[in-house]
Amino acid sequence: MLLAKGAKLDIVDTHGNSALTFAATNGVTNTEIYDVLIEGGADVKFTDHHGANALLLAAASDKDFALMNYFTGKGLDVKAKDNDGNDFVNIFVKNHGRKSDQDFLSDFMDGTNLTGKNPRK
Repeated sequence: MLLAKGAKLDIVDTHGNSALTFAATNGVTNTEIYDVLIEGGADVKFTDHHGANALLLAAASDKDFALMNYFTGKGLDVKAKDNDGNDFVNIFVKNHGRKSDQDFLSDFMDGTNLTGKNPRK
């Protein structure tokens, strides 16, 4: 509704978030929401004040790699790092702590598992 009325998606809040990074920061896992934002003009490559893009911010709530696959499909680099040097693997493992996922993600980032599919499933 707001987008139809001309809402601007490039406005940044006091924490450095755009609408897209705000959604990722706050645990939105429904990719249809991201589709609406991106189709409405949100910059998928936007980074917040900490240098984190939507992929990095979504890592904390991405339990099944759906957001990793979604955002890499939109052109974000899974090897991107924030200003503190954290990449998707660091953030994912810090929040989920599953060793098999860490191995999978390390393989994914090394290019040995480019399917983007979790081998446990």
